[in-house]
Amino acid sequence: MEGETSRVTAAELVVPPLYVQDIFNLAPGDQLVRREYIAGRGKTRTMLAVAWHPAHFAAVVPDLLSTAPGKNAGLTAKVLEASGRTITHARDQQMREPPRPSRPGRFALLRTF
Repeated sequence: MEGETSRVTAAELVVPPLYVQDIFNLAPGDQLVRREYIAGRGKTRTMLAVAWHPAHFAAVVPDLLSTAPGKNAGLTAKVLEASGRTITHARDQQMREPPRPSRPGRFALLRTF
């Protein structure tokens, strides 16, 4: 079996839906970078995910707005280097939102700890 791969299917600066604005404590109209990607192992797709990044990261790491295959690898390191930040801890978070008929879009997101 081959190693894990990912393919970015969308990368754009957007005004996020209200439920994402709430999570990031954004004012109405503020933007985020939205990256949608598919991950897999070999020919098997294992995940469809959306990652949200602060908009100002796109100015220092333009690759956040690219869907080119060669620009996905090492993106976290590029953000850390450009921003001067370090990762001091991490935890797995499962993010879900109960279905709501009034919420547009294909993906749901809500922090659960």
